[in-house]
This record gives sequence, C-alpha cells and structure tokens, in this order.
Amino acid sequence: PAGGTFSAPAGLVIDAATGAIDVSASTPNPYVVTYTYVNGCGMSNAMFNITIEAAPTPPTLNYPQNTYCTNNTDPIPAF
Repeated sequence: PAGGTFSAPAGLVIDAATGAIDVSASTPNPYVVTYTYVNGCGMSNAMFNITIEAAPTPPTLNYPQNTYCTNNTDPIPAF
C-alpha cells in the first residue's frame, strides 16, 4: 500500500519514500529491504531480498611492442 517507508541496513543507499536504490553509492552485498506501512489494525512490514554485485573487472589488452611501422605484420594483442 502507498504511504509506507523503506529502510535497509548500512551500505545500501535507498530513498525512504520511493524505495529507489542508488546502486553506484551502495556497497556490494546481499541486503534485506523492509517496507513498513499502516494497515487497518496497525503497522505491517514487507521484506525483500536484494543483492548488489560488484562491477566486473574490464579486460586488459596489451600488444608486444609499443610502436609499429605501417609495413609490419599486423600485431596480435594479448588479453
């Protein structure tokens, strides 16, 4: 139901009103997000599991030499 608030443990940056998560500002980890709202008899909670994963490490690309002449054989990179 509308009108509740979101909360999460330290490390997860979340907007309490909308539930929007700032992934780039959050620490990679599993989290439990809690949504607390008023029902007809009092307060209720709904819980959601989410995991923020670290960005993959980009591959590296290296060539055997630093410079090549236009008449050299095409170099093959090492990944």
